[in-house]
Amino acid sequence: MGILLIGCGQWGNAWAATLAHMGELAAICDRDPQRLAKLQTRYPNVACFDNLSQALLSSGAEAAIIATPTQTHNDIAHQCLAQNKPVLVESLLTPSADDAERLVHHANKRALCLAVGYPLLFHRAVQTLYQMIHNDVLGPISTLRIYQHAHSEDRPVGHVWEQWGHTNIALLRFLLNEPVETTGAICSGHHTSMDPTATYFTAFKSWSGRHASIEVNGRAASRTHEIVVTGASKIAVLDFHQPAEKALMILEGQQRQEVPVLNHLPVEARIADNLLEVQTHAFLAAIRHGSPLVNPGKLGAQVVTHINDIEAMLTLPRKEASSTKTATPLPLQQRQVRHLPRGIL
Repeated sequence: MGILLIGCGQWGNAWAATLAHMGELAAICDRDPQRLAKLQTRYPNVACFDNLSQALLSSGAEAAIIATPTQTHNDIAHQCLAQNKPVLVESLLTPSADDAERLVHHANKRALCLAVGYPLLFHRAVQTLYQMIHNDVLGPISTLRIYQHAHSEDRPVGHVWEQWGHTNIALLRFLLNEPVETTGAICSGHHTSMDPTATYFTAFKSWSGRHASIEVNGRAASRTHEIVVTGASKIAVLDFHQPAEKALMILEGQQRQEVPVLNHLPVEARIADNLLEVQTHAFLAAIRHGSPLVNPGKLGAQVVTHINDIEAMLTLPRKEASSTKTATPLPLQQRQVRHLPRGIL
């Protein structure tokens, strides 16, 4: 029983520590002999393998978590499913939307759990905001906007959109919980040159007519990660840089009110603040008890489709791009939500 961890780079090490703490680390598989030797020293009671086929056949694990580079996810996940192992794949699910759909089909055909690693979906404030949206607490929703800005000290290494874009799309799709199309994408910077200071604005529209957008900025004056949901009667603001119990605010006119953060996850997932641990509890609950997944493979495939659509929009020749549907960014005073009085949006 327990979980086979495949890949132990930087993020894989975090997974290893979490699974070991939970008593769920059954085995480790990594092709790097030096890395594997260090892991064997750190976890002497855990089986270590340098061959995936052998690990899947001999580890005795009931499921697998894949924390390898994105371009390897598709082949490894298919191998796991072929051995009847439920699998959680770190995001992105795959680079290609077609491959993602085939992977979902494979899991469905075998009646196996396929989950995607989006731990922010398990944030208590995100879960509470989801309930508020779908219980009509804010009134009919008109817009949902996500902002993630970094300054030079905490800018992600490499391409800011590749680092942050897919996670924010997963948040958007989860919160809206209905079909959504990508309607436009703009990059202020060098999209194809791994520019860590570029600014991205992407626009979406749901089938029910709700408008949504994501702004990712690698050269902001301050650090921000917020979700702003505008309803007919109230506005909700979720600030990821606040403690979970104070992260969610309701604005009504000039009034602002903290929202008690509820927990709507399965009982097994309520005992930890470590989001990887919460995500693991939920994954195991889905396998062992049939609990519904918050982060199913279908959501991962939807995210990949959006990523592919946005990539196509951003790499179109200038004349062709100007003829497609585009999105107009909000005025600066509306975009810098974090620095305004909470009643002014």
